[in-house]
This record gives sequence, C-alpha cells and structure tokens, in this order.
Amino acid sequence: MIVAVLIVMFVSTCLDAGLGFSIAGGVGNEHVAGDTGIFITKVIDGGAAEQDGRLQYGDRLIRVGNHTYKYDK
Repeated sequence: MIVAVLIVMFVSTCLDAGLGFSIAGGVGNEHVAGDTGIFITKVIDGGAAEQDGRLQYGDRLIRVGNHTYKYDK
C-alpha cells in the first residue's frame, strides 16, 4: 500500500557528500521478506536527504530518473 508519493530531487554542491541515504532490496536481495522493493535503510546525519527532510527510513523507492519500479504488492 502506498500512503504518499513524494517527488524528491537532491542537488548536492559537494560531490564528496553524496545524497545522504542508503538503500537495500531488489530482486535476489530482499530487504523485506517476500518483497522485492527497494527501501531507504539509512538517512545520513547532515547529508542532503536529512537536510531536505522528506526521505525517511523505510520509504520505498518507486522511481529513479526515468526508470519506474513496478511492484506486485
């Protein structure tokens, strides 16, 4: 069940800082048993994602760039 969909775009002025979040999941590497979704597993303190404030631990990625991820659940 999708509760809310956010469109988040990060612009980093420091290339060494990255986007400030970690992900896990996908086909063959399920983060949640029986679910091939890709999830936010960490938001880095002081990183772009934390400063933006919209991404949270446990959020599911449904689109990155022009690629949309389709889920059966």
